[in-house]
Amino acid sequence: MTTSLKVQALLSWLASGAPPRTNYTETVAEIARRLVGAGVEVDLFVLYQKPKNPLASGKRFVWSSDGGMYDREFTHADFQSPIHVDSVVDVARTTERPVRYRIGNMPEFDAHPGSKRLIDSGFTEFTALPLIAINEENALLGIGVKRAGGLSDEQFEICRRIAAPLARVVESHVREESASSLLATFLGRDAGARVNAGMVRRGDAEMIRAVILFTDIDGFTEQSNRLPISETVGMLNRYFEALEQPVVKNGGDVLKLMGDGMLAIFPTPHDLTAEEGAAFSALSAVEDARAELAAAGTKFRAAYHVGEIHYGNIGGLTRLDFTAIGPAVNITSRLLGAASQQGVEAVCSAAFAELVPDRVNDLGFVEFKGFATPQQVYAVS
Repeated sequence: MTTSLKVQALLSWLASGAPPRTNYTETVAEIARRLVGAGVEVDLFVLYQKPKNPLASGKRFVWSSDGGMYDREFTHADFQSPIHVDSVVDVARTTERPVRYRIGNMPEFDAHPGSKRLIDSGFTEFTALPLIAINEENALLGIGVKRAGGLSDEQFEICRRIAAPLARVVESHVREESASSLLATFLGRDAGARVNAGMVRRGDAEMIRAVILFTDIDGFTEQSNRLPISETVGMLNRYFEALEQPVVKNGGDVLKLMGDGMLAIFPTPHDLTAEEGAAFSALSAVEDARAELAAAGTKFRAAYHVGEIHYGNIGGLTRLDFTAIGPAVNITSRLLGAASQQGVEAVCSAAFAELVPDRVNDLGFVEFKGFATPQQVYAVS
């Protein structure tokens, strides 16, 4: 039996943003518990949350009356899988209309592979309700019950009533997550986190020590002039993907993509052991990328250095760039040019060579444009 007072309390709580929302997964579980407390006989409460960033994964938050709470990621490709296409959730999502699936009485869904687990678990109804905020469907609520006859009409109406305020709670969370995700996508993981935390004014910056990695594709200008633009874009995407994943995996951050050039940093405190670790991490990332790109025949150069960088915002009044500048960055850029001049795949500075002495060979001193004295250059094996 439903309780009007608890239903109203649930609606008011959702309308106020479901405070305190310090832990979003626990907030979802609390919504399910309050719905049960209001008299809706929910055995399964599922919140499907779509990301606004097309490069990010979505999430599925699942609460069950006997199994607790968990969440799982899903990708955009999952929307095309046989277990999803034309399922109850898919139909509700694409039509933006609630769908009540009375299990055992709807052949089009009973035969669908996405319904098998519901049928095998003894559910009698699974209702899917799109959650629409500001005229945009950003999530979907799934309600599963094992009660004979499924949801009563009164219980179904309560589920419909919570959809609008719940959509606004989800929208707030999705926007917060999407902002972090988009900043990380376009600025880099660490830079994006700093901007999201309030490092947004021109001049907001700090001096940090880092291993610096510059790369570019060998012979890119000739190839890009010769190849169709679609093939050039494909080559660049494969190259950047092959580098980005191991850089991030090894604790680095891709800071800039400039044509075929990539600037990555591996921040490290003023500690020799940490610097050695960052140096080997950078070498490992490049090694993994070379192995990944070998089959495609894409070769690239790499330059390594370690030093102090000015890390933060520079730019005009209305257009800022979160970047790294300073002599250490300039040296690394000139080192990349030296790799081409010396005909080697990878070079490093004397400072970096001290961290990995067994991996380098001295190439002597090289004149760098803009530097008063020649710089010692090492080939990296």
